[in-house]
Amino acid sequence: MSPRRRPDEGRGGQGQGQAPGGDGPRRTAPSHGQGDKTQLDPPGARRQAPRESSDSGHAGPPGSYAHAALTPGRGAAGFEGLSRPGDAARRRQAILQLLAGAEEPVPGQRLAGQMGVTRAVIVHDIALLRAQGEPILATPAGYVLNRPPARFTWQVAVEHGPELETIRRELYAMVDQGVTVRDVIVEHPVYGELRGLLDLRSRHDVDRFCRQMVATGAEPLLTLTGGPHLHTLEADDPTARARVDQALRRLGFLLDKE
Repeated sequence: MSPRRRPDEGRGGQGQGQAPGGDGPRRTAPSHGQGDKTQLDPPGARRQAPRESSDSGHAGPPGSYAHAALTPGRGAAGFEGLSRPGDAARRRQAILQLLAGAEEPVPGQRLAGQMGVTRAVIVHDIALLRAQGEPILATPAGYVLNRPPARFTWQVAVEHGPELETIRRELYAMVDQGVTVRDVIVEHPVYGELRGLLDLRSRHDVDRFCRQMVATGAEPLLTLTGGPHLHTLEADDPTARARVDQALRRLGFLLDKE
């Protein structure tokens, strides 16, 4: 005797594995957890790899930061990705543009933060730019591009003691007349002329210079000569020279020709 078949076997009626209404077998995707349904790819289809973000953390294709505007005062926006080895040339170009647009000296540490590199890398970049002929000066306040000289440039000879407050009074007397104190020059018995770049334009600049002298414990260059030294001055007004001479003479610092 053959086994009896159940009525729903081999028929199109409802049963296990069939959809209601006889629409055929019901297919379900394997479950991988609560609420997780896996979509099956068509045969032979390639699955796309997830897109990686750029190294700098910005959206968009790698290198898109190169199109950022190099606007002074914007901070580090647009420059964070310039730390990769292949970006050295673009980083140096960015440094040049920042210095060209800056209205005051830019400290090396600030450049390092903007470019996402160390201070040593900035020093190396500046050295390479100088070797290429770029007129970059290193002042106590930071790096500057050597601007064209003012219309009136001259040197003044002075002599005074090495006390910091005396130096402050001398520098005040000059910047108060609307001049820029570009440098200090002394004559060394072995090395000849030694020059220190200052680029001081205001009492604020002078105070910052004096604070740096205290913080570093550096000795002023005039100690090499016992007092006599020169300053290169620049001004737009030709009458500034006479005013500077008068102010220094009042303090007893001016070395007159006679």
